[in-house]
Amino acid sequence: MTFYIEQNGKPIGPISIEDVQKYNIKKDTLIWEEGSPNWIKAEDSHFIKPFISIAPPPLPNIKDLERSQRYDLSVPKEKDLILTGFLLIIIWLIVSIVGYYNLPLQQDFQSINSEVDNITPIVITMFAIAFRLFAISKALPVAKKLNRDPISWAIFAFFLPGISLIVLGTKYKLYDYFEN
Repeated sequence: MTFYIEQNGKPIGPISIEDVQKYNIKKDTLIWEEGSPNWIKAEDSHFIKPFISIAPPPLPNIKDLERSQRYDLSVPKEKDLILTGFLLIIIWLIVSIVGYYNLPLQQDFQSINSEVDNITPIVITMFAIAFRLFAISKALPVAKKLNRDPISWAIFAFFLPGISLIVLGTKYKLYDYFEN
């Protein structure tokens, strides 16, 4: 029985079954067997199948290999945390602008006779503390879930609440576990 094989888009043959071993035939190499109406893949031929070269998969990119060994890529990124981070930044900007325009200016301090006018800085301070505590409460469970150092992320969330949530939301889960 004779065969033709396809290599680099050209048919090569006729080849006898004894000579098939000389060619690097892969499972997706097209072959034509004597008496066959069409070309078929080598893996579909019971004559050629024993001669198919089994090659290892191509070498991975070094960065991809390091990333896959260090991070659990099956765990999705925290998109809700990213959105929450952006919302916190927007809310903080709105509160800061409104608070700035509601604070009495330097020349107005002499005209303040009421305790009600002095409440704005206190409200803004209370809001800032609540804002930071909210960010910490969002960052800690995600940091633990992603095997990140929760203390560092809590400090980051305290000082830069919105930015910390955005950054944490873009991280992959580490395979390494932090010791608490």
